[in-house]
Amino acid sequence: MQKIVYFNSKKLIKLMFMKIYKKYLLIVFALLFVSCSETSNSENLTIGTFNIEWLGDGIDDNKPRTEAEIQQIADIISSSGMEIIAVQEIENEEALARVVSKMDGYKLKVDKQKGKQKLGIIYKNYIAVNEIGEYEPLSLNGKTRTGYIVEAKKNDYKLLMMIVHLKATSRFDSTEALRIESRMMRHAQAEILSHWADSVMNTGVKELTIIGDLNDYPTRKNNQTLEPIINNPNLHFLTSDLRSCKNFYWFLIDHIVVSTETLKRFVPGSVFVYDFYDMLPTEEAEQISDHCPISVQLKIR
Repeated sequence: MQKIVYFNSKKLIKLMFMKIYKKYLLIVFALLFVSCSETSNSENLTIGTFNIEWLGDGIDDNKPRTEAEIQQIADIISSSGMEIIAVQEIENEEALARVVSKMDGYKLKVDKQKGKQKLGIIYKNYIAVNEIGEYEPLSLNGKTRTGYIVEAKKNDYKLLMMIVHLKATSRFDSTEALRIESRMMRHAQAEILSHWADSVMNTGVKELTIIGDLNDYPTRKNNQTLEPIINNPNLHFLTSDLRSCKNFYWFLIDHIVVSTETLKRFVPGSVFVYDFYDMLPTEEAEQISDHCPISVQLKIR
């Protein structure tokens, strides 16, 4: 069984840093986990995903945040060790720039789809990212969000990335008919992603990932919507058994799916959930996001 690594900061803090004031906790975390972004490890590549829950540009935001809270988001990403981070629920490029401007050595790109929940990517400045663009078929004729395709390159290794935020089944689906419709839409998106991956691999591109918020989990027994991806022999979930950092009784809906060739590069035991809910008071953690960053390492040499 794949080893899943959670950061249990409470035990560590109690043992080593009981008297440290809470505003320094993120700094302590950064010192404990030396980021591979600082060492530019040529052997591995660390990729991850983070839904930053309604990240706004500071003007009439759906979820207003102070500059101190933006700084906390930046500190979490910077100290996570991720070199490439797929991000979701970004209002616009200015919103993501609020975070990245507080991070040394990172760049960003944001897609150009309509609406206030865009997709983006944050990456270390030694990573080359080629923006391919929005993948319209995933929007189901404008009913939901598109995909966002980029090609990332570290040293001589190239990875094609499909960044996604699939249709949710939320509290706004107030009737059974609406809930069924949302599940059908998400299933249709999963089928589109499965076909996309196969078509790309048929052209000779073997290294790829589908990464982001899939709004479902592959171990669900009833009303499973990700079957087309689960049943595709060329695609593999690296994050099947992860639990939500906000509520351990929930399965995680953020995922990293890779092709068979990319699976061969997966470093066993490298799945990581940055559990800042375990680190911060609940009211502070909720101002960061209702999701936590997840990451994996790929051996690129």
